[in-house]
Amino acid sequence: MSLKTIVVGIDFSKESEVALCQALEVARHNGAKLVLLHAGAIPDEPLGVPDSMAATVDAFKAELKDRLHKDRERLEQLRERHSGQGAELANMVIEGFPDTAICDASEELEADLVAVGTHGQTGLKRFLLGSVAERVVRLCGARVLVARPGSEIYNKILVPTDFSASTKRVLESAIAVAGPDAEIELLFCWHLPLMASSYYAPAASQEAVVGPIRDGIIQAAEEKAAE
Repeated sequence: MSLKTIVVGIDFSKESEVALCQALEVARHNGAKLVLLHAGAIPDEPLGVPDSMAATVDAFKAELKDRLHKDRERLEQLRERHSGQGAELANMVIEGFPDTAICDASEELEADLVAVGTHGQTGLKRFLLGSVAERVVRLCGARVLVARPGSEIYNKILVPTDFSASTKRVLESAIAVAGPDAEIELLFCWHLPLMASSYYAPAASQEAVVGPIRDGIIQAAEEKAAE
C-alpha cells in the first residue's frame, strides 16, 4: 500500500499535535503529503433579521470572523513550524463538526490515511460528549490512525488476525506506518470448543495457515525497503 495523502485533524490541543508528529514521521518514510485540517464555524450572511437584532447579529458575525482569522493564523504557524522535515505540508479550514468534517474532507482529498489525537475521555464525560476520534474511526472511509503520546516512530506493532479477507488490508496498513526497523507481530486468538477440551489442533496445521501470512509480511517489508 502506498500512502500519498495523509489528513491530520487539528484542534490546537496537545493531542492533535501528537497526531501531527506521528503522521509526519509516517509521511516522511512514505513520501506522502500532509494536510492539516481544522473544522470550525464559518459565518454566513443571515437573512430576515429584524432591525432590533441587527447590532447583535453584527457583533456575533464579527466574533466568528475574528475567531476564524485567528484559527487560520494558528494553523499556518503550525504548518510553518513543522515544514522542512521531509514531507510536504498543506493546511485548510473547513466548516462543520470535527468528526463529519474530517471524514468529508478526507473523501474529497482522496486521503489514504487520517490521523487524529484522542483526549482519552471516560465515564460520564465520554457518554455526554462522545469521542471525535471514535466517531471518525466509525464514519471515515479511509484508514484512521488514532495517535497517543509516546514514540513518534512505530517500532513494535501488534496485528490481531482472524485469517479473513480484511487481514491483508490491516497488514498493509501496519507495514505502511511501521518504522524502518520495526517488528510486526501477528496474533491469532482461539479457544477450544466446549466438548473438545481434550483435542488440540496439530501444530503443523496451524503453521500451514500462519506461514503464508508471515511470508507475505516479510515480502511486503522487503519490497518497501527496496523502494
